[in-house]
Amino acid sequence: MTEASRGKSWFPGSLLARLLLGLSLAVVLPLGAFAYFGEQGLRRGMKESIVSHLLDRVASQTADRIRAWQEQARGLAEMVCAIPRVMDLFYEDPEALEDFTEWYYRASPALSPLGDLMLVSSDERILFRSKRNQADPGSIRRPVPQELHGVIRKVLDSGHALSFFPPAPNPFSDSVSGSRDPSSYAVPLVIPIRSGTQEELGACICLLPFAAVQTAIQETAVFLDREMDIPSREVFLVSGSNFLLHTDRERIGQRVAWQPGFVEEPGGWDRDIVPVPTHASLDWGVGVRARSSELFRSVDQARKSLWWMILLVLASTLGMAALLSIASTRSLRDLEAVTEILGSGTLSARARVGGPREVRTLASALNDMAAQLEADREKAKAVERDRAWTAMARRVAHEIKNPLQPVLLHAQLIQRMLADAELGEKSARIDNSAGVILRQVEALQRIVADFSSLAQASMPLADAETFAPRRVLEELEQLYGVDPDGVTIRFGGVGGECRLRASPLRVQQVLLNLIKNAVEASREVGATEVEVCDWLEDGRWIVEVRDRGPGLPAEVRGRIFKPYYSTKQAGTGLGLTICRRHVETMGGRLELVPREGGGACARVELPVEGSG
Repeated sequence: MTEASRGKSWFPGSLLARLLLGLSLAVVLPLGAFAYFGEQGLRRGMKESIVSHLLDRVASQTADRIRAWQEQARGLAEMVCAIPRVMDLFYEDPEALEDFTEWYYRASPALSPLGDLMLVSSDERILFRSKRNQADPGSIRRPVPQELHGVIRKVLDSGHALSFFPPAPNPFSDSVSGSRDPSSYAVPLVIPIRSGTQEELGACICLLPFAAVQTAIQETAVFLDREMDIPSREVFLVSGSNFLLHTDRERIGQRVAWQPGFVEEPGGWDRDIVPVPTHASLDWGVGVRARSSELFRSVDQARKSLWWMILLVLASTLGMAALLSIASTRSLRDLEAVTEILGSGTLSARARVGGPREVRTLASALNDMAAQLEADREKAKAVERDRAWTAMARRVAHEIKNPLQPVLLHAQLIQRMLADAELGEKSARIDNSAGVILRQVEALQRIVADFSSLAQASMPLADAETFAPRRVLEELEQLYGVDPDGVTIRFGGVGGECRLRASPLRVQQVLLNLIKNAVEASREVGATEVEVCDWLEDGRWIVEVRDRGPGLPAEVRGRIFKPYYSTKQAGTGLGLTICRRHVETMGGRLELVPREGGGACARVELPVEGSG
């Protein structure tokens, strides 16, 4: 194997190719696995959902309708038994029979769910009987039909207040359609009637029409056929092992070939059976059955749609993956170009913040790093400038100071000699010239002092000590106790007895310079007051010198601390520069900002001892 072949890899080298390959595998493999393993799981899950929810819900709703029919019949029967004249019938009161018959005739439309109704004495003689929801006087005092003997005696012996029994042929039915006609069957509802002393008087018998249950079964079948599009539906009522009712009347009375419950039968049938909830002794269950092919028609359609969806998702995902990959790598290429520019030394270059979140984060971090590097470089330049200014100030002060002293001494000597000589007008002229020399020497001495102060301010803090800044403010207050040129200095604050680790002399020099500037600025516009306030904030001692002078124009703010910049006619322009270097050398900060309402505010911040 050669060195070139060792350096090569079967894996794509470019980031774009790797992203496309990774996204393609990430899409194809899961979708393929889903298509292979998910189809059967989807069918099983949907089958369970459809059968256990659809068939169970339909069977339950039908069972609830049958229960509601039973509850209605029971309520109507109990209402009939509660009529006062019913009790009189059992004591064979003729007027009671007439009154009850008249009432029943009027109420018969509302009592139709009860079917044929009889009031039977304890010796099983009919005291009242309706026929086709009307009173039937011809049956009075006759024995009850033979078919009801066992039912009445069983209820009277048990003393149950309400009992339902399996459906039986209605002895009073006129139907001749055969044993599979539900209209020829009735469900006996027997309510025992007792006196106030619990004496057995008789019973109220309602032969509930079994056709009402068949109607509920048929309506459920129509719903499944028309609304759910299941033509093979079968709805039935089972008791034990026989069909009591069925949508196919030919199957009424036949044996059930399977046990009640939900199973998948041979031949592609699915069914579910739900017991009828009731308060009576019924052993009924409502069943619903349909072919699996019709139940799962939507599943089969969903399976086909699934394959098309997989292909569509695969194609669209790969297309979007390609677009996203290209877009992502384009952002990275932009970052690469900006990085090269920064590496060449052009720190002002900035990356475009766009693309994915991670790329935006990377671009922002790169821009922050570039800004920090640029700031550090500018700071380094400023430090170098300060060092250069310090070195130059020290050298200029030294070079100027050496010849100034002899010049000063000779100028003073000339003045003394002129004072002793009698030269007349020439003496006065020479004396004026000597005065000019002395004044210029004094100006040069001030410049030398400023240069020396500038150099000293940049030196490390060698005279640091722990002191209370309140003491410095008190000395300044004593110094400015008398109004200087009509400007009052007011001291106040809540700084307390905090302590600083700094140079009290430098702090005093800084505040003296700031107060002097504030007084001069106030005098320019005729203001009469300067405020000096101090307080503690977040472990720092803060003092402000506030005036109502001309303020700080926008063009001045950015240059106010630069060496040799001054807004005054006289002065070297080093005062604020020296103050700022003193404060920064002590670990603090000095800033000059406009004051609200007019004027300026010089703010000094120094760290309190033990705060950092």
